[in-house]
Amino acid sequence: MESLTRQVVDCLNQGNPFALATILTHKGSTPRTSGSKMLVLADRSIHGTIGGGLVEARVIDACIDMMSESQCRIEEFTLDQELKDGLDMVCGGNLTVWMETFVLPSPELIQVFSALAAREKAGKKAVLISKTKGFSGSFFTTQKCL
Repeated sequence: MESLTRQVVDCLNQGNPFALATILTHKGSTPRTSGSKMLVLADRSIHGTIGGGLVEARVIDACIDMMSESQCRIEEFTLDQELKDGLDMVCGGNLTVWMETFVLPSPELIQVFSALAAREKAGKKAVLISKTKGFSGSFFTTQKCL
């Protein structure tokens, strides 16, 4: 099976817009943990998962809405609220999800993700750091690339 990183490189090479959703933090019981990633394509198809259910559907919706231009945002989801509303997410935890869209691929972006894919294939660790507009917080991860 092709890695998520390699699928990102394929999207960039083909000029297909996409978004990456990553769980930054999780508290309590959640279907997936920090570092879980999902690739969202413009046709709403996905590769990978951040846990399924209503939260994943809301993240897909947000990613599609953001694809009009390259942008990023962080959203928090409380899974016990979903339970209170009578929906299917009964975990009771909290997720913070980072969503970033890639609309206009550049040679530099292709080079960065290709290097990540090569390191991943070689079994080496890598960290991708994205600069954001309007975000004054900080985030550090030691997760293996994508």
